[in-house]
Amino acid sequence: MFLCYQVDSPGAIIEHLEPVLNQTIHLRQLEFQQLFSIGVASGDLNTMDVTMLYQHAQLAARANWRSTHLWSPYQQDLQSRQHRQLMLVAEMSKAIRNHDFHFEIQPKIVLSTGQINSGEVLLRWHHATLGWVSPADFIPLAEHVGLIYQLTQLVLHQVLSWMQQHANQLHGTTLAINISARDLLQQNFATGVIELCKGYGISPRSIVLEITETSVVSDSGLAVDNAALLRSAGFSLSIDDFGAGYSSMQNIHRLRPDEIKIDRLFVSDLDSNPTNQTLCRSLIQLSLDLHIHTTAEGIETEEQLNLLASWGCHSGQGYFFHRPMSPDEYLGLL
Repeated sequence: MFLCYQVDSPGAIIEHLEPVLNQTIHLRQLEFQQLFSIGVASGDLNTMDVTMLYQHAQLAARANWRSTHLWSPYQQDLQSRQHRQLMLVAEMSKAIRNHDFHFEIQPKIVLSTGQINSGEVLLRWHHATLGWVSPADFIPLAEHVGLIYQLTQLVLHQVLSWMQQHANQLHGTTLAINISARDLLQQNFATGVIELCKGYGISPRSIVLEITETSVVSDSGLAVDNAALLRSAGFSLSIDDFGAGYSSMQNIHRLRPDEIKIDRLFVSDLDSNPTNQTLCRSLIQLSLDLHIHTTAEGIETEEQLNLLASWGCHSGQGYFFHRPMSPDEYLGLL
């Protein structure tokens, strides 16, 4: 930390710091390059203390990791964002304890026949004062702070209990449940899921486990062992959002999924983007060669549907077919 008095612009000081921070450190025969992130906060010490100034600079430095600039200034919304995240974590913990989450189901369509024989479970959270909280907000946060394990268990119990109650209507269909790759890093995750299905009398063959955030699998033998145990018990495995983020070909080799889901990023402008057409067609062909099903997410137009079907894509989801719906509506649709 550098505490500077009466400085109009920190840029000149940081320009002097940068070459020092970029120096290679030599330790015996090893060379190290420092990673650094710089945040700057300013204020009048007559109205704020050094601790607050330091906290603001830390927030700015944390934001700078995601920036392409050498340094980032503190902005009020950084603190607001942090306060919201801390509040969401606290509220999420309470919601898990009180079972305040519920789920919807989005049907999955076999493109060649139009048949519905599967659906994806989507978690929903309606907070008394915050209203609807988007999964895009609370799922990554749950993964970051370690609440994802409890959230996964909650969803499994809710879905398996519902499947047990409606076994006759769901006969011959499958349901896809999202799990985090971080779940696969839990020592007894696979055996726990297998026992849970036994307890509810649900066949693993009626469950597809969609694995998200696959970057954390890396070279973990534990994740591979859990995946192998789940497959041998009869569960199908699917890699979600394939082709986007940190998912990679390595995950096909290590996790040996039964399905990959093409991320909506590549499907959304499929009818007008030649690059995405090539990418989708290549992913589908790769899956056909490996005898893996492909599901395209985010289908919104008939032209997208026709292109994907012509390339051999097995199934699809999206607003062109059905929006997510309540479990009762899904049963009615079946």
